[in-house]
Amino acid sequence: MNILIDEGPGQRWTLSRGKAAEKDNSAIDYHDFSHWNKLLTGLYDCREEDIHHQVQEESIAAADIIILPDPFFGENTRTDLLEYGTLLKERVLGGASLLLLGEYHTQASNSHMNMLANEFGIYFGDDSLSFPGPRTSIAYKQGECNKSKEHVLTQRSPKITVFGCVSVDDLENNYTPLYQAPCGRITALAGNFGQGRVLAMGDSDMFSNAFLGSSDNFSLLVDSLAWLGKREVSDENMDRLCRIVNEKEWFPTLELPKTDVKVIVGEHVFDAAPYYAQLKEIVDSCNLNPYQNQEVFFEEVALAFSQLPKAFRKALYRFKRKGNGLGVFVVRGLPTDENPGDTPSDCSALTEKPTFRSEFWLTIIATYLGEIYAFKQEKSGNLFQNLCPTKGNEWKIVSESSKGFLDFHTEAAFHPDLPDYVMLYCVRGDHQGKARTLVSHVNNMLPKIPVKVRSLLSQRLYRTGVDFSFGSANGQKANGPLLPILSGNPYKPYMNYDLDLMQGITEEAEKALIMWRDTCRTSCGYVQLEAGDLGVVDNRFTAHARSSFTPKYDGQDRWLQRVCVIKNLDPSADSRIENCNVIDTSFNI
Repeated sequence: MNILIDEGPGQRWTLSRGKAAEKDNSAIDYHDFSHWNKLLTGLYDCREEDIHHQVQEESIAAADIIILPDPFFGENTRTDLLEYGTLLKERVLGGASLLLLGEYHTQASNSHMNMLANEFGIYFGDDSLSFPGPRTSIAYKQGECNKSKEHVLTQRSPKITVFGCVSVDDLENNYTPLYQAPCGRITALAGNFGQGRVLAMGDSDMFSNAFLGSSDNFSLLVDSLAWLGKREVSDENMDRLCRIVNEKEWFPTLELPKTDVKVIVGEHVFDAAPYYAQLKEIVDSCNLNPYQNQEVFFEEVALAFSQLPKAFRKALYRFKRKGNGLGVFVVRGLPTDENPGDTPSDCSALTEKPTFRSEFWLTIIATYLGEIYAFKQEKSGNLFQNLCPTKGNEWKIVSESSKGFLDFHTEAAFHPDLPDYVMLYCVRGDHQGKARTLVSHVNNMLPKIPVKVRSLLSQRLYRTGVDFSFGSANGQKANGPLLPILSGNPYKPYMNYDLDLMQGITEEAEKALIMWRDTCRTSCGYVQLEAGDLGVVDNRFTAHARSSFTPKYDGQDRWLQRVCVIKNLDPSADSRIENCNVIDTSFNI
């Protein structure tokens, strides 16, 4: 069986996960269709060498199955396209099978795909179809299409999920309509063409890693590849192919750091040591007290950002713009408060140090990333929050614990106004030097998750609990809102997760949650913060945890200061006290 898949210049997708990472390492799944290789070789007992990736006269003439995603021949001229179109038509009439995959383009399409599709009596629409969603005033690009007519391809797959799908029109009434969007437009066609077969689909995203586990997308992909080769797939074989895709043995091994990430050179860390004198002069030029007039302090510190070394500002810009694969940005060795006093024994009370270097560094970075804010119920609404071990809380699920492992979570997962960033400044390390902040980025977890589980994690199947500090009983699960764990861009999803307080509402969802927990724990790095170190956790994509340590309650225990940062505070105006930076949202618990 000779198979031809266009992977030429201009194609968004590739059959190599390594090449997908080269295209965009922050959203590999957008480009990675390497599972198609495994399905085709598994279906036809052929070698990967038998799958050709360049569309040429010779490869067309030899192909039994031809798969062309849009954009078709992105860099070819109109004359080339017409010549290839004639060759393809002759090959299909002679017995080959053709799969055409349409795509929605945010920019005007050059209609390469339709130049070819017209040869087969097919036309792909230009506009993305709209789907209903939770907010009726919004047109959604993602939605479900239901079976239109009975066909061998719809028997096992009555419903599919698409993303940015276009319509597919049968210009000469030669094909069977397979699926229909809620608006009535057809999204897939199939039929014979001479001695060959043609299958046209208005979306390729549904067969990507992000959507393969949704609805019946996986079974449709397998049956489609088999139908093109004039084969049938038993249920047993379908299960076997699903295991191949889920095990992902061909994925490159993910090398996560086994040591403190701050000692590893990379864009995730900035070493302040070479600029220490300059930074000390900047911080000491501000003699304002942040607890007496916060607004004046914020303004003065924000204006000082331009004085920071260019290398520092550049590192922050890159983190703000693109993040990184670890989910944390660390600044090492900032000038810190030399005599901060005893570690607070009451974290809810304001603690004024003789100097305010820690507050300065938290503010200058936070005001560049967004706006500092706090929750009234958390540490009395203090914007600068002390995180220290306190007596009686050693084993509780709170930031003041110490002897218990504080498991992975995204900050305030239950709250409608989530922080975009959580910043941690180390005023003083712990006695034993054992306390670690662990971080697990969603991009390091998703490659280990089976396609069906990924789909479950993207649905509102998880009820989270409200934090103890917000009035909930300690460890009380599932007394808060119903949420998905993964949301937003399916190829670069946000994560909202708190194992200690979250529960799946179905047996399948609970199993998926446990798998996510185990994956989170095995996909993490860590940073051990010392005095003068500042860590910025990207709370949108990263879960963090804290290892256990033993306090002495001698005034010299571990002391972090935390601020929460949100990019846009305006949407929470109706929940903020006197329009300040403190949010006061009540929960019915």
